[in-house]
Formats: sequence, structure tokens, C-alpha cells
Amino acid sequence: MTQIWDAEFKIDLETVKLVLREQFPEFGNARVSVLGEGWDNIAFLVNESYVFRFPRRRVGVELINIESRFLPKIALALPLQITSAIFVGKPSDAFP
Repeated sequence: MTQIWDAEFKIDLETVKLVLREQFPEFGNARVSVLGEGWDNIAFLVNESYVFRFPRRRVGVELINIESRFLPKIALALPLQITSAIFVGKPSDAFP
């Protein structure tokens, strides 16, 4: 039986490495580990320097897209530094 909290998209370390190799060749031999998992996303630590976040459900896709568009604009108005997306992936055969 499917539960509301179950992921719609399944992603594992090998899939993350494949997506990184395909879309960001500079991470071809990256060290990847799970950093944390939430309701809509799962985050992976890459080379102990970058966090790559993947959606676990469709709503997470839209939330990530909104964040990557608006965080740079919001950052200009804040008195402290916040993160912004450096690498933005696209759907592929490896991960939708």
C-alpha cells in the first residue's frame, strides 16, 4: 500500500553519480553520500563541498524551480549571505 509520505521518484547513489557524470562532467568521479532526506527532496553531499538536491515527488520539482529563480533576487535584499543554485539539472533518462 502506498503511503502519502512515500517518494514518487526513487534515487540512489548510483543514479546521482550517473546524473552528475551526464550533466556536470566536472563531477565525473565525485564522492557522493546521502546528506539528508525530507518530505519533498533528498540531498546528497558531493566531494564534501557541494549539496545536490533531488526531488522525491513532483511538487518538489516546482519548489526547486521557484527557489532557483527567486533566491538570487531575494539575496540582494538580505543583510546576510544565502546559498544560491550553481548547478541546475534537467530531466533525463537517468532521472525524470
